[in-house]
Amino acid sequence: MILESLKGLSFSFIEPQHSSRDSVGNYVWQNTDLEPQKEQRVNFKAIISGNDDSGQILKAIFKVPVRGKDIVISETDEDLVVVANPLALDVTINDSRVYSVTPGENLQYKINFKNNYSVPLKDVVISADFSDPWVDQSSIRLDTGFYSSKTKKITWNGGNTPAILSLDSGETGEVMVYLGVKKIYPKGAINNQMNVKIEISAANKPGSIGTQVLTKTESVSKINGRLVLIPKVLFKDNPQTGFSWYGAAKSE
Repeated sequence: MILESLKGLSFSFIEPQHSSRDSVGNYVWQNTDLEPQKEQRVNFKAIISGNDDSGQILKAIFKVPVRGKDIVISETDEDLVVVANPLALDVTINDSRVYSVTPGENLQYKINFKNNYSVPLKDVVISADFSDPWVDQSSIRLDTGFYSSKTKKITWNGGNTPAILSLDSGETGEVMVYLGVKKIYPKGAINNQMNVKIEISAANKPGSIGTQVLTKTESVSKINGRLVLIPKVLFKDNPQTGFSWYGAAKSE
């Protein structure tokens, strides 16, 4: 079975996993033998990305090899249109979209969201993963939402944040997280970066949307280096013994 690749659109995930891709990039599945008068259903799951309002025809072809040649048994197609994600998601740190973090600094994460769709979206849930080693977990403060010290995640839903119980068309909102950054390089930190993963979803699915209303984003912040100066004073102790350390004071 073959699923033709789509120009201008990309599959970032597909299930079941394809067996191979042919010379033109089509996805190929090698099926087991199918008994006479039997049928087999294959359900595909994929995340397809492209420009808003871009459309293609999704075509699946079922072939059977006969004497060294592929014989087309059946084919089907479906119109596919990429629409703007109903839920927009944006993150700022100290009111900036691009922010370099200094060890020991206090940060304000603002998570902005908007319903871009033409109908209300209900039971909206926002989840944020603050498990990065640079985050001082003991410093996390919230206006709303629930923080789990076990998973190091924060969840906002209609129960603890009534404003997202239902989002009308065009409605916007925001939730806040306040935290401190560790002062010294923590164990497990990678590439001098602090990463926070955030996603927002809605329970109800408008008819023209695929299988789920879900938006994900990741906030990646560079960790600034920290220069520590330790001035020291020398004094002349004795002409015979030379110079000696008098003392030191640490400044940052």
